[in-house]
Amino acid sequence: MTGPARQENQITPESIPGIISNFEQNHTALTEISILWNPPTIPNGIITAYEIRYRESTSTGPYNITNTTNTHYSIVGLMHDTSYIIGVRAYTSIGPGEWTEREYTTAQLPIVSNFSVTQVNATALEFQWLSVKEKEAYFYTVYYISSFCSGSLTFSKNSSYHIIPAEGIAGIKVYLFSISVTLKIRDTLYEGERSPFIPQELIRTEPTETISDEPITPGLISTILIMSTSLLTNIILSVILMILCTKSKTSNNNMNNGDNLIMKKSPAYNNIIMKKQLNQEGIDGPTYELADSAPQLSHAPAEYETIAQL
Repeated sequence: MTGPARQENQITPESIPGIISNFEQNHTALTEISILWNPPTIPNGIITAYEIRYRESTSTGPYNITNTTNTHYSIVGLMHDTSYIIGVRAYTSIGPGEWTEREYTTAQLPIVSNFSVTQVNATALEFQWLSVKEKEAYFYTVYYISSFCSGSLTFSKNSSYHIIPAEGIAGIKVYLFSISVTLKIRDTLYEGERSPFIPQELIRTEPTETISDEPITPGLISTILIMSTSLLTNIILSVILMILCTKSKTSNNNMNNGDNLIMKKSPAYNNIIMKKQLNQEGIDGPTYELADSAPQLSHAPAEYETIAQL
């Protein structure tokens, strides 16, 4: 008996699904790991959901469990720089398939980059750095150290350029500078790793005299001339006084140290010689006697003058 062929569809009973495929990490942040995957290659039915579990890789406690109907998921509220074991399995109406697990790690606290220190002048320093991208950034800390002192400075999270007064810099000192960023994660502050120390030689320069920009006026010229004339007059008077003092001192030395003095009058008269005698007891200073007296004259004698030392 022949006739048209008859086609029938028969559905086999559902069973547990196979394992998911292409399970990988999509994104990692300080407190978040994003994952994605493909459905099982052997679904054994209709996939109704995916179950996700995770815990720290060093933990032996219970897993955190959640589920989704998508083939991607973001796990939040994690600890930074921490490894987690994450597993995913598919579900059918019969039940779950086997777990597929991977180990992923959250991001580390960032290190501030492009940090530089410049001495602007004798009293100010300039700090520059590249701001971190993490939204949890709270503030920045600059550390400094030298053989004389050490300390730190704090700047707001919106800073990437700052000039501060450099108090206490005297002479030449070499400082080491470093910077870190502190993040606020779930109301807890975490400080990232400090950047490598960079040396900076700080020099205290003495302030220089400024030159006036005021124009030169006739009044200013007159003042300068008067001051110059007064100064020249004082110098001339000082030189004259020094010459007079020197002559007076020389004359006194001649009177005190010379043995004989010749007093000369007109050539028509005789010489009068005053000879120094030795000191006698009870008499202070030298005494003199006349060696040859002048003749008696009917008119007044001429004036005498000292002409030489013998």
